[in-house]
Amino acid sequence: MREIIFRNLVSQDKQHADFSIREIFEDPSCITSVEKRCIYVIKKQEALGLPYDLAGEDEACRKLNYPKREFFITTTYDTITNCNCFSLKVLGNFYVVSSSYIFYVSFKYTVMVRQEKKSKLSV
Repeated sequence: MREIIFRNLVSQDKQHADFSIREIFEDPSCITSVEKRCIYVIKKQEALGLPYDLAGEDEACRKLNYPKREFFITTTYDTITNCNCFSLKVLGNFYVVSSSYIFYVSFKYTVMVRQEKKSKLSV
């Protein structure tokens, strides 16, 4: 059996977006769930001097001076429930140029995998 849940949330002012996909797989030996989530937030926007002004774009990007991406990886195993969990989180920033504006966007990507073994009942 396979179940997929999709969620797409965007704020009214279009400054925040949250996308999520969750998949659940079930086979005779285990249940696996995978959740992928992306969150985008527009932190700042600046107007460029002229549309397609590459010198202005480069200068505006240097002024932003955003930090490097951060990666977090964790794994856990619960011996009581026979559950194996893995998570990956990426935090960072990037910029987008659209017509005469530059947008500074922060993001968070999350992938979580949970695998739980089915317990066998003995009679």
